[in-house]
Amino acid sequence: MNKNLQEINTTSYIEEQGQTGFHLNLDGYEGPLDLLLSLAKNQKVDLKKIQLTLLADQYLDYIKAVKDKVQLDLLADYLVVASWLTFLKSKLIIPEEETSDDNYEKINELLALRLQRLESIRKYENLLFRRKKLGENFFASGTSREVKVINDNVIAVDFIDLLRSYLFIGHKKNIEFSLDNKKNYLFLENAITFIEKKLADNKDWMLIHDIVREIHRKSGNQLKSCLASIFCGSLEFVKNGKIELRQSNIFGDLSLLRRNK
Repeated sequence: MNKNLQEINTTSYIEEQGQTGFHLNLDGYEGPLDLLLSLAKNQKVDLKKIQLTLLADQYLDYIKAVKDKVQLDLLADYLVVASWLTFLKSKLIIPEEETSDDNYEKINELLALRLQRLESIRKYENLLFRRKKLGENFFASGTSREVKVINDNVIAVDFIDLLRSYLFIGHKKNIEFSLDNKKNYLFLENAITFIEKKLADNKDWMLIHDIVREIHRKSGNQLKSCLASIFCGSLEFVKNGKIELRQSNIFGDLSLLRRNK
């Protein structure tokens, strides 16, 4: 037999798992399928007396009976063993031609390649199932967010309009880019000062949104800038142990309270 095939143990997985539950009951043999293959390779059992059709029927019945209890790769190993038996029996009953040695080597190499592929598939299958799974190793946030569908009317334009717009942009010269006026932004230092004043005047819980709206109304700074600066300033106070932050639910409003020294 080809050396490549001798190096590959077709029943290694069955022996490792200790699950030789597929027992045959045929004329001339009764016992595990993998043992039948070992005996056939060592010429200790006469394969001519083994009816492979009965073997196939018993294999299908076994799959139906244990499909929810036995792993799929174990059933695949049984199928490989049965294929080997079919191949060995075919070599016994089909007369060999003069050039059968070359064909025999080619068949052995082909089967060795198939078995190597099977081992590779099993290897990467194990790697795949060892990966972390959603709901077992890590979990979703549990927050359901509804998908908002926005239906807008599509502006109808033709190719000429698009071309004109493109040429207009391409021929612009002396384009100046400038940031918005810095006065529109609330700096972190100013936000911290404003929070200190609010804490001095209030001893109860205060909503951060109320503080943001108040400083936005008084300073005229951008609302988003006020929100970002007030939030960062609040985190600084929490870090220093001066205030407490509270959020009653996910994505709910944030409240802050001055801590008593």
